[in-house]
Amino acid sequence: MSKVILMMLLAIVNSNAMAEPITFRCTNSKGVQTEDLVVDIEKKTVVWGNIKFAILAVDEFYMAAIRAGSGNIVGGEVFVQNRYTGDYLYTGIYGARDDADPAIRQRPGSLITDTASGRCIKSRL
Repeated sequence: MSKVILMMLLAIVNSNAMAEPITFRCTNSKGVQTEDLVVDIEKKTVVWGNIKFAILAVDEFYMAAIRAGSGNIVGGEVFVQNRYTGDYLYTGIYGARDDADPAIRQRPGSLITDTASGRCIKSRL
């Protein structure tokens, strides 16, 4: 009997370890479709459009992911999603430099923030 239980537990653990990335269809707070969200628990990554985040924490209710600035970009981004409703909030905070990315270069010496919110739901086949 204990061998059967052990085999069942191993099967569950192995199936979870081989989990495929999950794609969610996203809309912004105005209901307009935006980039898809791809969550890969095995690799601990979240990809939203062309932004790749590292999963920082997951609990019963929320998933939080971050991306630190690199190169000439000083700052970072945070993506938090409610795992039940699919609601998300994204924010980015940067220190602008004149040699940084063109989107940030607009105002050297200033702090720039970017926010977005909406909902991402699992795709149906």
